[in-house]
Amino acid sequence: MQIVKIIFGNLWRWWFFLVGICLFLLWYPVLYILLSNPKYFHIGFRLMRFNANLLFVLSGIRKKISFTVPLDKKKTYVFCINHSSYLDIATSYVAINHYFHIMGKAELTAIPLFNIFFKKMNIPVNRNSMKESHGSYKRANHDLQKNISIVIFPEGTIPVHTPELGNFKNGAFRLALENKVDIVPVIFLDNHQLMPDNRTMRKFGGRPGLCRIHFEAPVSSSHLQNSDVSQLRQHTFNAINKHLTHK
Repeated sequence: MQIVKIIFGNLWRWWFFLVGICLFLLWYPVLYILLSNPKYFHIGFRLMRFNANLLFVLSGIRKKISFTVPLDKKKTYVFCINHSSYLDIATSYVAINHYFHIMGKAELTAIPLFNIFFKKMNIPVNRNSMKESHGSYKRANHDLQKNISIVIFPEGTIPVHTPELGNFKNGAFRLALENKVDIVPVIFLDNHQLMPDNRTMRKFGGRPGLCRIHFEAPVSSSHLQNSDVSQLRQHTFNAINKHLTHK
């Protein structure tokens, strides 16, 4: 029975990536133009959102989105999301209704064709270079000042023990404090099962199914000082972790 599960799980995983590649190649000429000029970023973003939703439908993934409190569509946020799967970036576009830029690891810029997403619109972060990391931080700071929301996976990478959270880095919380914007803790509850990344579960490939996304209440930073990074980080960690340990 386990062999059957592994075979069909890996067939589905390959199907997911095949569909993703085909859709990407279909839209690539248009995306290349839209993502090369900041004045077209919003149009490119809508196309990317449409593409992510279509990928979910064609892969048999259903979404269920819930909120502790409704978000203000006119406000700018820093969205902090637990990182548990290669499915997470696509899920961000499916789940978040605000226009946003993603801060992601710089390795994504090395992927042929796909790197158009991180050449100009989204923000690559090279943690091995203090200079480049600082440049990425300044860019995110500039975006927030232009009322562009930021999506960050504060763990920085997919933990080997997912869905257990890894340590949160400080960047997201410094950005929120310096710009006095709210942080929204976001929980992807099922991505680690739909498309597992850890060594134990990766052999099973993945599966279609329900993708639950929950938005916790925004955490205000307006009453905090820049020195309160650890307090804001811990509050956000707890808001996400309680869903992962009691689901």
